[in-house]
Amino acid sequence: MNATSEVDDQVTKLYAAYMEHLGRCPRSHVRADCVEGMRLRKAWMAAQWASLKARRADAGPSQ
Repeated sequence: MNATSEVDDQVTKLYAAYMEHLGRCPRSHVRADCVEGMRLRKAWMAAQWASLKARRADAGPSQ
């Protein structure tokens, strides 16, 4: 397993955790009333950026 696929797996797990949280949490996530939801979303989005960065690094310089 390479670094990109490991980061992609992390993105998938964080997204699943975030979606599970949204399904069971009664608080408003539009107004950011839920600290746990905000933490999960932030972690998921950071992992997405890390995945994108890893994919760009794997692709090498553009020609």
